[in-house]
Amino acid sequence: MLPRPTATALAARTALTALLTGAVLAGAPTSAHAETWKHRDATGDVVVFDFEDEADEDGTPAPANRTADIRSVSVRHAARAVRAVVRVRDLRRHDQVATVYLRGPGDRFGGVQLTRVAGRTHVDSFVEVEGTETRCTGARGHLRPGADRFVVVVPTDCLGRPAWVRAAVSYGVVAPDGLGVALDDGLRDGSRRDGGYGRTGWSPRIDVD
Repeated sequence: MLPRPTATALAARTALTALLTGAVLAGAPTSAHAETWKHRDATGDVVVFDFEDEADEDGTPAPANRTADIRSVSVRHAARAVRAVVRVRDLRRHDQVATVYLRGPGDRFGGVQLTRVAGRTHVDSFVEVEGTETRCTGARGHLRPGADRFVVVVPTDCLGRPAWVRAAVSYGVVAPDGLGVALDDGLRDGSRRDGGYGRTGWSPRIDVD
């Protein structure tokens, strides 16, 4: 039997989910075109947040942190699904949260979150259209510590089969006491305090293959 998450771990999961969702919704995408888009993330751009400090909006740079440091992001937009592969410098079996968010033309927005708490991985997906949120049937994801990467696949049916998508990626490792998180935005240099972590990085437009 898998161990049950502790109350502290569940509280950390809830707080981290709120932090990541708020950051992504505040982000502003850029424009460009591609079918398979690849990005090499900056090294040493992890930021640490304290869940108990409500004023900690920017976090504290932690350039020596390796466990949360994203190395690269690859997003493939095919006709039936969008597949994201994110490589992390040292993806160990911690309590952790990995997210991939996608948006296309119009008001449709979706994503997948992989949460590992007390050794058990939860896969949560959603699609939001005009303020109404539903699950994305068929969305899946895997944390692969042995390969130092995580993979997320989202059916394009959930996104309305868009002509293009933009992606946002985050990866976080929860502190052992559950009261903080080391977090890396895979498309933004988190060590720069240029308006706070809420200005999430988004990929350019990734056209359907």
